[in-house]
Amino acid sequence: TALPICFEYLKARVFMAAAGVKSLRESDRPDDAYVDRLRSLVENSAPERKEHGKHCILALCEVYDERGNHRLDQTSLYIPNNYIKKLAVRHPKTFIPTCSVHPKDPEALEKLHQLRDQGVRLIKWLPNAMNIDPDLNDEDYVKFYEKVNKLEMFLLIHTGDEHSISSRFHDDSLGSPLKLKGPLGHKVKVIAAHCASEGYCKDENGRMVENFELFLRMMKNKEYEGLLFGDISAMTSFRRVKYLKRLLQEKSVHHRLVNGSDYPVCAINVIVHTRRLVSLGLLDAQQRSDLNKIYYFNPLLFDFVCKRTISLGDTKFPLELFMEHSSRSQRRIQTDRKSG
Repeated sequence: TALPICFEYLKARVFMAAAGVKSLRESDRPDDAYVDRLRSLVENSAPERKEHGKHCILALCEVYDERGNHRLDQTSLYIPNNYIKKLAVRHPKTFIPTCSVHPKDPEALEKLHQLRDQGVRLIKWLPNAMNIDPDLNDEDYVKFYEKVNKLEMFLLIHTGDEHSISSRFHDDSLGSPLKLKGPLGHKVKVIAAHCASEGYCKDENGRMVENFELFLRMMKNKEYEGLLFGDISAMTSFRRVKYLKRLLQEKSVHHRLVNGSDYPVCAINVIVHTRRLVSLGLLDAQQRSDLNKIYYFNPLLFDFVCKRTISLGDTKFPLELFMEHSSRSQRRIQTDRKSG
């Protein structure tokens, strides 16, 4: 048991360093250090302008079991909705609040109502570590999806294997893109985080298939047009870049992609290899040199500029990918709800 504990300790120290957190002692205010570092990166991404883009800051709820029992003992990372809301109120020009609600939480439907009344629309799930099966067809899930759809909220769901968050509960089969059929079947809009760019899961015929291939199958299913989207967060990391290249080649789905950073992963130097991007033909040597300089100044800005820069011949990700998407515009939906 010593080796896993040592590994988890080292992993935690790597994430802390990337996030600007020097100590977890309460007296050193690690939460404040994390937020201050993130705010600095966001606000210094466009220092010559008075305004910069806002960033969704993610909540993460606790694990619940199948009977609706709160299982904090199986929860490794908990970021409360109230905490996220307070950060967004405190820094309205920097952060957009999100939430995380477990469908087995006995108060789930009430929480969704309260959060929507506060202007929150995005719900974050990490099924692999949260004991959430998106395709589970039971009463709690059905009611949850019906409520999400009625409230015009949407889900950001981790897809593919999970490595960053360690939990006593961990099941990578729950990261299968095919699991998204559950909410999609109830007409809930879903963003598949990372475009399922890690790992393998069984397809409908029981064969082990790359999660990315399953994601593409789902994206090309016309039934899910306008419902299923993918975010390209973390796809510049060395484990995922081969799928980033393949995604560039899939022009038919580019209009349904959105940007994300997966911070602080993008600030971990050992994970981001620009040399690998050059070897895949996505960058040239001069672009790599320029991007490396940006990385050491601001890794969050690097992540954005890198994705704007990579190309295959004349093919690049469209500008719209990096802008507010009309089908999920928080401002537009809120206006509609107020006028309706």
